[in-house]
Amino acid sequence: MSYKVAGMLWGSGLNKDTNSGIHVPYKSEKDRREYAVTVLPSSGQLRWRGGAVHTLGQVFLYVMDGDGNIYTAPEIEVQHHSAFLAGQPAAAAGRWGADRGFLIWIDADSGHYQLPSDYSEQLLTELKKRGARIDGVNKDFGSTSEQRILFMKKKHGVTGLKWWQRESGGKVEKDYAEGVTRANGEKVETGSHIAGQRMRLYPGKRPEWTWF
Repeated sequence: MSYKVAGMLWGSGLNKDTNSGIHVPYKSEKDRREYAVTVLPSSGQLRWRGGAVHTLGQVFLYVMDGDGNIYTAPEIEVQHHSAFLAGQPAAAAGRWGADRGFLIWIDADSGHYQLPSDYSEQLLTELKKRGARIDGVNKDFGSTSEQRILFMKKKHGVTGLKWWQRESGGKVEKDYAEGVTRANGEKVETGSHIAGQRMRLYPGKRPEWTWF
């Protein structure tokens, strides 16, 4: 695996796929080949289905797996990022726009994965490696993993409560009998995780609680 990956979120990912009433057909390895993106090295043009990736007037989703395989399709055809990788972890996921094979803009808008910018940047690294033209592309990837973690810890976590206590004058107490921490009387820890953490899913492994 060439790139770091993050599992699909349980709340806005798997829960949406199974409980929203919308059928999400997960693609098999054979099925997803239809959506594979290649790069024409001589021109740096993005290609799929035998032609250039051209998104004018449509919203296109993209996903990249840990091996650097990239898939794309119009949202009207594939509605959820989870469908491409059959719910597997992703290295990057979002939307993009291209004009006759040349990338114009790209973001990290994916409710299923909600990946930080350092994951999204991996896609540009892979495209550049393949010879794609990415200079001048308008990108909107949001915050990094570190920025998100620091923000969420400061807002919710036990470590962050030290900062919160100093900055707001709030009262933080650890109840060792119950095994919980309270801030101004409000419970912060929640069972096996700390309030503010999010559950990500990894096939064959136990779900993991993360800060982003």
